[in-house]
Amino acid sequence: MKRFLIFLLFLGLTLSLSFAEDETISLMINAQPVTLEQPIIQTEDGRFLAPMEEFFTALQIPIDELPSRHLSVFRDNIFLKFRPDYPLYEVNGREFRWINMPTMRDEVIYIEIDMFIKYMDLGYSYNSEERLLDIRTSRALDFYRPESTAQKQVPSIRTGLRYSIPSFWLRQEVGYGVTLQDQTIAIQFDRLPPNETGLEDAIINYLADPARNITLLDPLPKRSLKLPLFNAIVAPYQRPLGPTDDPLTYRYSQWGFFELSGQYFVANLESNINDQAYLIQLFDDILASVESNTYSIDSLSEHYVEFRNYSLFRTFISSPIYSNIRTAGELTFRGNIQSNVEYLDVIVQKGKRLFEYQVPVTYGAFDEAIPIPFGLGFHQVTILLPEGLDTADDYYLEEDSRTLLKLSVINRTLGESLLTSSSKLVNKDHELVQEAIQDIPTNLTNHAKAELAFKQLEQFGVSRNDTLEQLLADGTGNSKAIASVYTSYLRAMNIPARLLQTRNGIDYFVEFFSNGKWIFTRPYQYVQSPVAMSRFFDVKKPTDIQLDLLDY
Repeated sequence: MKRFLIFLLFLGLTLSLSFAEDETISLMINAQPVTLEQPIIQTEDGRFLAPMEEFFTALQIPIDELPSRHLSVFRDNIFLKFRPDYPLYEVNGREFRWINMPTMRDEVIYIEIDMFIKYMDLGYSYNSEERLLDIRTSRALDFYRPESTAQKQVPSIRTGLRYSIPSFWLRQEVGYGVTLQDQTIAIQFDRLPPNETGLEDAIINYLADPARNITLLDPLPKRSLKLPLFNAIVAPYQRPLGPTDDPLTYRYSQWGFFELSGQYFVANLESNINDQAYLIQLFDDILASVESNTYSIDSLSEHYVEFRNYSLFRTFISSPIYSNIRTAGELTFRGNIQSNVEYLDVIVQKGKRLFEYQVPVTYGAFDEAIPIPFGLGFHQVTILLPEGLDTADDYYLEEDSRTLLKLSVINRTLGESLLTSSSKLVNKDHELVQEAIQDIPTNLTNHAKAELAFKQLEQFGVSRNDTLEQLLADGTGNSKAIASVYTSYLRAMNIPARLLQTRNGIDYFVEFFSNGKWIFTRPYQYVQSPVAMSRFFDVKKPTDIQLDLLDY
């Protein structure tokens, strides 16, 4: 952070903002007085600027300096990224323009707090007479917020849907909600069992389930709700909690039923707040925000979805990960997971193109750069648990039951890194791969370097070992393993290379790119008979057999 401050001072960052007359503004956070070394400033348009580092520290909001000189702020699954000397900031990958840009005052960076409160679970009030600024986090907020209050979009883990809720609501065991003193609001979504006779019968069967205790509720008139994606049927009830002449002793329940993507769903909102009109409007707004988490990468939809396995396996991601995160050929993926997970499978897709990768996990920790290989534009990244673990029981709209996380990525590099990256079959960063190519001069042509690497294959023998790891462990392998290690050698030297296989999957070959063309090689056949390299290196591609390009 100090490096960044020096950088800004060097630039001489000065912005022309008009401030109200300097008077001390007192600060309270969750009803506790907080003293900052630098004063809070009020602009003439009534907004507040706070000393950035002190403000975030007081609110326990982490802030990181990125190599790009951006600052990244994270809270409640919302990432804000900005440069204090730049007129735009980003919220989960989308750009917005500052109303009041950050400014320097007494060699301290000041930022406008309004935009952070807008997107994070914070709220504030200001007493102009006492000059007291009261900031509250979600645990201390009142229920009622202005209509302009920002909503945050959250995933419904049980259904594979997503919806928007007030920004100060918190994740609960089966859904989201908020609790303050003796008042609560809770929302949850679920899927209805298939019903061949239609939604009406599905509703009857659902409400007739004794587990829902509908017989203890007083029914209110049903209503229909026409929404952009579906039509919903809302069945409201009220549950007496005490004397029936006291309206404060009722618990108000709403069930909303709808069909989406050929499946039936139900949403349930319950509250003991004595404001039925507010609860109806709130429920309608939540239903109107429902979207499916099934995306086409070409639809420009942004998404970040944590599936049930994410919490089930105690996953925590410490590197910035969010919807439409911008990358330059790779995505930093760092964090922790349950210690019995040995690796994570990764699938990167762009349209119909697919790339597979594995992230190693050591004692529950992972730190890997995932290749984003298909050049400029949107990619979809899916993180999955390895096979063989006891994963979540329910499936989400055709998702693999091993799915941990899905997010969208916007890659900013024009060139494709696909054929120079590690993959599920290729590991260019393996210690023994790096050792094998370390003495090959870097000033040679790609063809000459590939030839020297090909000669390194003489050390290996033939066996049934099927993977690169097995081959490097005991020095023997089959056609697939030997082709994988040669491809790893080439990509470790930044030479574009690709794997080919016969249609029956028995024989594997390798091509590398040199001087504007693809050069065909037979690494396995060379290991079988390493006497005349010219018969196996830079040879004509056979036309009598069908060759398929592997998944890289």
